Amino acid sequence: MAEVKYTEFAQQAVSMADIFNGTFHKPLPGRPADFRVELAIPDGPSTAGGRQGTQHIKLVPVNGRGTTLVVGWANQAAGKAEIRGWEQVRAIAAGRRGSTGLPDEAAYRKLMLDMKRFFEREGLEVKVVATFRREDVDEGPEPSSGLPLAYLFGGLVIGLALILLFALFFPK
Repeated sequence: MAEVKYTEFAQQAVSMADIFNGTFHKPLPGRPADFRVELAIPDGPSTAGGRQGTQHIKLVPVNGRGTTLVVGWANQAAGKAEIRGWEQVRAIAAGRRGSTGLPDEAAYRKLMLDMKRFFEREGLEVKVVATFRREDVDEGPEPSSGLPLAYLFGGLVIGLALILLFALFFPK
């Protein structure tokens, strides 16, 4: 089998993922299952000069059952990384159908600090998003609140037209 040849930015991403995944190889305790943290590698041999170089940081259930949680990202070409705080991770997991749990809070908070130090050593500017943001939770489509406004407006126009026609054809 031929070895994959990566472009410069893609090779940097693969190297960082190898180092990251080796550094954070111990499972993170969780309920009901433990999680492993993983930095994704590029999908292909090129990242389009770094423009497609975003690598997601994921918490993957060790037992293979359950929901993978994306807890941040890193992009070497941009020189930036972002790690989601505990509040966001908890809200994302709560908003997921079929979510099987969460990592231990204290263990996750320690992991956040360790990941921040790791990315800073790699020369990235790290932002820890510690507060809950509503837009980070995928709750699905908004519930319907009855008839859409267009139907109500259309009904009003038709009703007024009928009254006008009735007044024209049946004057008093």
